[in-house]
This record gives sequence, C-alpha cells and structure tokens, in this order.
Amino acid sequence: MKLGIIGTGKIVHDALFAIEPLKDIRPGAIFARPHSRDKGEALAGQYSIPRVYTDYEGLLRDDGVDTVYIALINSVHYEY
Repeated sequence: MKLGIIGTGKIVHDALFAIEPLKDIRPGAIFARPHSRDKGEALAGQYSIPRVYTDYEGLLRDDGVDTVYIALINSVHYEY
C-alpha cells in the first residue's frame, strides 16, 4: 500500500510510528496546509516520505499514492 497522508498533527506522527515496521505499507506523500509546511517537511524527513504537498489535489494525483489517510478532525473531512 502506498499511503498518502492529509494532515500534520500528532495523530499523523503516531500513525507513521505505528506503520513504520510494516513492510507492505509505505508513506508516499504528505499534505500540509501552507502554514504547516514546516511540520510536513519535518515528518517527511523523520519518516522518509518522499513528497510534501500544500495542494491536496497534487497528493491525489500522485502515482506514489494509492490510499489516503485523512488525519484531520471529522468536521473537515468532507472538505478534503
């Protein structure tokens, strides 16, 4: 599974830590809002995520992503 992640909160760190030992799940990209790009870059560096997007549509078009984890509060899931 090639995972795309939308969000940069603590739950993302927890999820990435949990999937790190799993061989069949690899994070392919992460989306961060423009004001949170630094958080996205930090997570990408820590967990070897190859791409950081500030445009979620770019993440959705990425060939390195086939599953998306929406790690945002429920009230904004529809928006993303």
